[in-house]
Amino acid sequence: MDTIGAQAQKIKDDLLTSFETESQKLIEAISIDHIKDKETNLIYHYTDDKGLWGILSSGKFWINSVFNLNDPSEISHGVSIACNVFKHLASQLTAFDAEFVEKFTSLTRRGLRDIAKFYALSFSFQDDDLAQWRSYANDGCGFALGLNKKKVEDFISSQKNLSIGGFPIEYNTKKLELLNTKLFILLSPALTTLQKLNLQQPILNQVLIGISTSLASRVIEASTHFKHEAYESESEFRVLEVGSLYQSQNISLYRLRESEVVYYTELDWRRRMPDVIETITIGPGADKDKAARYVEDCMKIHQIPGSVLIQYSDIPYRPVTK
Repeated sequence: MDTIGAQAQKIKDDLLTSFETESQKLIEAISIDHIKDKETNLIYHYTDDKGLWGILSSGKFWINSVFNLNDPSEISHGVSIACNVFKHLASQLTAFDAEFVEKFTSLTRRGLRDIAKFYALSFSFQDDDLAQWRSYANDGCGFALGLNKKKVEDFISSQKNLSIGGFPIEYNTKKLELLNTKLFILLSPALTTLQKLNLQQPILNQVLIGISTSLASRVIEASTHFKHEAYESESEFRVLEVGSLYQSQNISLYRLRESEVVYYTELDWRRRMPDVIETITIGPGADKDKAARYVEDCMKIHQIPGSVLIQYSDIPYRPVTK
C-alpha cells in the first residue's frame, strides 16, 4: 500500500471506530422480537429431487452468494432504498454530505459484488406453502426438509470466531428505510470530523472511498434481512455468512447454473449436527408412493442418521406447467 493509501486507511479506521460498533448493534437488533422465530421448532428447506439427493449424499447445504439468489434484485432494491434515504438526509445538511452521498451512490452502481462477500441459505417457517412448492420444489413435485431450528441456532452460536448468523426475514420497507436513516445518523459525526481535517484531495478521496465501502457493506448486510412485502407468505428464516465459514478457506467455491457462475460456501450439517433433519415432506404434486420410495432409498443409500419422519403435503394441487 502506498503512502497515501496507508494514511487514508488509518484515518478511515479512526473515524469509523464508533460507527462499526454501533451499526453492528443495529443490524443484530433487526429481528429480535419476531414471534415466529421464538415459537417455531422446525424450519423448512424446499428443494427438488436432485437437491434432496445432493443434500443427503454430500451431507452439506450450499450457502449461495446473495448476488446469486433466486431473486438477487432484493439486494439492489435494498441498496436503492438506502441511496434514496441518504440523498434526502444529505440535502438537509452540508454540501460535503451531499458530495459524499454522490460518491456512495456511484460506488454502489459500479458493482455491489466487489464491496463485500455475503452468502445466504434460505429456510421457511412454513412447512406446506403453495408458492414455495411451485417456486422452489419442481412445481410441487419436490420435497421440504424440516430441520430442528434450535440445533441450527446452537451450531451458529458455537461459531464464535466466525461471521455467521441466523434470523427471520422482515417484510417491511418502512422499517428498512428507518434502519438506513439510523445508519446515516451514526455516520454523520465521522463525516463532520473528516470535513474539519481539511485533507489534501488525493487523501480525502481515498478516505471517502473507504468510508463509502464500509457503509455499503452495512447497507448490503441490512438488505439481506429484508424482502419486499409481496414475499411475506414465504416467511423466511435465513442463515447468513460473511466471508468464509471456515477460517482456512479464503475463497468461495463455485459452480455453473444456466450461463451463470454461482459462488457459494458449504454448511456441513452431517458432521456438525448429524441429526438436524427431522422430517421430509413430499410435495402436493408428486406421485406419493414413488416419491416416498425415493426418499427411503436416499436415506438408506446415504445412511442418514436419526429417525426422519416422511410426511405428505395436505394441499390439493393443480400444477401450473400442465
